[in-house]
Amino acid sequence: MNCNELATIARYKLPIIILLMNNQTLGMVRQWQTLFFDHHYSETTLDTPIDWLALAGAFGIKGMKIRRDDDPKPILQAALDLGEAVVIDCEIPIDDKVYPMVAPGASIEEMLGVAEPGEY
Repeated sequence: MNCNELATIARYKLPIIILLMNNQTLGMVRQWQTLFFDHHYSETTLDTPIDWLALAGAFGIKGMKIRRDDDPKPILQAALDLGEAVVIDCEIPIDDKVYPMVAPGASIEEMLGVAEPGEY
C-alpha cells in the first residue's frame, strides 16, 4: 500500500473494500528471508505500529479492525453493508505465509504452494 490508491478511492468515491492482512512486518520480504535465507531477518519488522485506520480516516475513508480472536464475518458484512470505501485492518500472525510464490532462480512452472489438480 502506498496511499495513492486511497487518494483515488476517496476522490472518485469508489465503494472499494481493502482487506489489509497485517502481520506487522514487510511480509513477503520476511517470507523470503525465512524460506531462502535461513531466518536471517533484516529490516522487515515494523517496530513502530502503523495506525492504518487513522491513515484511511485521513482520506475520509472508514476503517475497521479484525483482531486475531474476532469472528471476521460480522465485520466483513458490516463493511459490505456500508456500500462505500472501507479499509479493514486484519491482524494475522507474524509468520503466516503467502502462496503461491516463485523461489529465487526458479521458473514460473516451479511455483511453491500450488495445489495439484484434484487437491483443492
